[in-house]
Amino acid sequence: MKKFFKVLLIVIAAIIVLMIAVPYLFKGEILKETKSVLNEKVEANVEFTDLNLSLFKRFPNLNVGVEQLSISGKGQFEKDTLVQFESFDVAVDLFSMMSKNIEVKGVYLIKPKINAVVARDSSVNWDIMPPSEEETEEEVEDTTTKPTEYRIQLKHFQIKEAEIAYNDNLSDMYANLEGLNFDLAGDFGADSTYIDLQLSINPILVKMGAINYLKDASFKFNAGIGANIQEGKYHFLQNKLSLNELELNFDGLVQLAENGKIITNAKFVTNKPTFKDLLSLVPAFYTKDFEDIETEGRVSLNGTLSGFYKDDVLPDLDMNLLVEDAMISYPDFPKNIKDINLSLQTYFNGEDKDKTVVNLEKFHWKLGKNPFDASFKLRTPMSDPAIRGNIDGKIDLSTFADVLPLEDTELRGIIQSDLSMKGKMSMIELEEYDKFKADGGIQLADFYYSTSSVPVPVSVSNADLQFSPQYVALNTFKSKIGESDISASGKIENFLSYALKDGIIRGNFSVNSEYFNANEFLTEEEQEEALEDTVNGELSVFEVPKNIDFKLDSRFNHIVYDQMNIRNAGGTILVKDQTVYLDDFNMDLFDGSMHANGEYSTRDTLKPQVSFDFDLKSIRIENALRSFSMLDTLVPIMKNTKGDISLQMEYMSSLMPDMKPDIPSITGFGTLSSDEINLESSNSLGKIFQQLKLSKDKSQTFKNINIEFTIDDGRINVKPFDVKMRNIDMTVSGSQGIDQTMDYLVDMQLPKGKLGKAADEALNNLLSKATSGDTDIETSKNINVAAKLTGKFSDPKVNLLFGRGEEGEEKTVKEQVKDKVKDEIDKQKEKAEEQVREEATKRAEQLVKEAEERAEKIRAQARKSAEKIRKEADKKANRIEKEAEGKNILVRKAAEKSAEEVRKEADRKAKQLIKEADKRADQIVEQAKEKANKIKQQ
Repeated sequence: MKKFFKVLLIVIAAIIVLMIAVPYLFKGEILKETKSVLNEKVEANVEFTDLNLSLFKRFPNLNVGVEQLSISGKGQFEKDTLVQFESFDVAVDLFSMMSKNIEVKGVYLIKPKINAVVARDSSVNWDIMPPSEEETEEEVEDTTTKPTEYRIQLKHFQIKEAEIAYNDNLSDMYANLEGLNFDLAGDFGADSTYIDLQLSINPILVKMGAINYLKDASFKFNAGIGANIQEGKYHFLQNKLSLNELELNFDGLVQLAENGKIITNAKFVTNKPTFKDLLSLVPAFYTKDFEDIETEGRVSLNGTLSGFYKDDVLPDLDMNLLVEDAMISYPDFPKNIKDINLSLQTYFNGEDKDKTVVNLEKFHWKLGKNPFDASFKLRTPMSDPAIRGNIDGKIDLSTFADVLPLEDTELRGIIQSDLSMKGKMSMIELEEYDKFKADGGIQLADFYYSTSSVPVPVSVSNADLQFSPQYVALNTFKSKIGESDISASGKIENFLSYALKDGIIRGNFSVNSEYFNANEFLTEEEQEEALEDTVNGELSVFEVPKNIDFKLDSRFNHIVYDQMNIRNAGGTILVKDQTVYLDDFNMDLFDGSMHANGEYSTRDTLKPQVSFDFDLKSIRIENALRSFSMLDTLVPIMKNTKGDISLQMEYMSSLMPDMKPDIPSITGFGTLSSDEINLESSNSLGKIFQQLKLSKDKSQTFKNINIEFTIDDGRINVKPFDVKMRNIDMTVSGSQGIDQTMDYLVDMQLPKGKLGKAADEALNNLLSKATSGDTDIETSKNINVAAKLTGKFSDPKVNLLFGRGEEGEEKTVKEQVKDKVKDEIDKQKEKAEEQVREEATKRAEQLVKEAEERAEKIRAQARKSAEKIRKEADKKANRIEKEAEGKNILVRKAAEKSAEEVRKEADRKAKQLIKEADKRADQIVEQAKEKANKIKQQ
């Protein structure tokens, strides 16, 4: 027996040692192989710090755990972390792994963070699986006829302290869920089971544009679900869903059908609702003072969800909300909001969305002595939206201070509204304005708003907005924002089509200001952040909205921005076809003037296009530096320069997602001129003069500058130009990169004997080195010296080359040396000039090619849009004819005529669209050819 127990103890000890050791013996290889396989299987970067295999953590189950896992995207999502979590554990019944029914006791995710991003081009960062190869029919048949013999039985799934962020750049939507805890328990391997589900999230933020739909909200869902897993049926038994203070109870069934449908038949109703519970859904009220709010009133919220989900078909939703005789009152405030009554019925048809109806039958409340009433109804939203609504009331904004805690906010003003609308979208499209009712307006008078969260107070002395079926007219708008004044007038057309059918909204406005201080709108911290973002490139593409055709004529007499003082600014801004056009824009700045035309297009959101023509005249560099502090950082060489410059330039390029230019796409040309520029402490010239032993004066003055240049593939190519400094004639040519590299050739005629003893000695010494050393060097009047400048502006490299003196002068260097050096200089000059010509020709051809491609896109898009117009008109015409079927002949004839007119009008619009597109395309190509010819002639 002693031997038996001794052997038994040894075996047990060995087993324990193996249980501990085995996972560690193979951990390194498992880690390496797992990372390799994961990174091969997904188009993402997968990292984790540790992989644990343990029989002790969840004994007697085997625990497989991954520590500090992170998955980050590639390409444009390279900087985005898609998923990361502290740990991910799976507990498996060890003995079940020996059978064909693997029992997973639990899956546990601890502190996961998920960051989902939708880019402006509609691509998503969670699309990390590589495209799968197409399966053959035989392979598909084999998969379906040979089901796996193994069955995995999950018992428990748990998520602790999760955080989920969703950022949709396409629709300008952002959601952030924090403190997410999820617990799901049941026997998911059984034919039927009872599922216990518990979910809580706090806080929740849901934002669309600048509007917070939910802020600091909380969500809970506790449910007991009877699940028949074999038949795919799930019955809600005991459940409670709450959003903030509002609770809903569900009763119904969800079934997973064999044909892929998800069948739903459920009812929901509020559990003993109060008006305060409903009020908690409004972010403005759900604040730290929410508990102190006193309310009254009866509330009813109920609805049904029935039908099925498959492809684009959704279940029907029928919801009713009723609020009767409600009231809101804050303690210690003299007035309240009372007589709140609301009746809303919403029916959404998931199969035929055109049958959807939204009916806000009544919305009434009273603030002080002023009542407010509104109603709205929408039918047939897909085919021909029919609306009916009205707003009628007067709001004295100063009364809010007697009702709500405004916290350091001053608010006053009168809003008067008397607006009604009734009609169908087709009436507007057919220009039957007499049938569509839209009249009344909204007026704002003596408005004033000031709060600690807004840098400056905002006041509007008078604003008048009037509605008609054809347009909305802004008759008057006079405001003052801090020190800045703004007045505007104009009109918006086609607003109903834009709001209800995604049509094109058109506007024509005039904006004027005597004094506009842009600095007032930014705090010091925001100004520093804006500067840092500009310098570091932390910007993002601003997408020009679709379906907008706006014209804005502006005139600003005085603008202050940063330290700039801009005067007499004005011009036309056009927004059309996802492009912003700057037309004939002028301003006076830096003691000079600027005239500009250009465009910024986001038709391709991945690579926006910019094209600008600048004409700057007599701009004083010192004032530009003093007024615009960013120039010191962006163009550091300018802080050592003084004088007036004029610049004519045409520039084109694509932009990267961070708004930086795509360097290979940059093209341009122009002329820089100045009567005199003073440059202090130039490293490049300083090194040339140092080698020539010329004066060490730090200040160098250049006169009569006229520089012609082209820009191509990230380099500025400078044509040879003459400049004079210190009685030295210079000819400069070459190129420099946007990366601050340079390759210049500077030809100089040095007047020997007038440069000083040290300079003459230096020249003689350098010339001696250029010869064989056995020939005496005689004095000449002028010596040609060429300086080759390479390296960077911050660290230039200088190489001197020597030529011969003026024609007729006495020879001073061996003929063979002079000829060799001269040939080298001529070759360098010829090579530089040839390079400029080749690059100019190449860029000109590329410019025309890009213009032709862009023109073809415009033509193709116009024809596509024209076809869409014709199809929609034909659909509308068919509907008119169909509605007349079975009626008397007069009605049918009238319908046929009306349908024919619809088709004719659509055809006219389509042809006009194509004609305008062809004209615009031809203009683009012609302009590109003109620019190309100019480039070739440079």
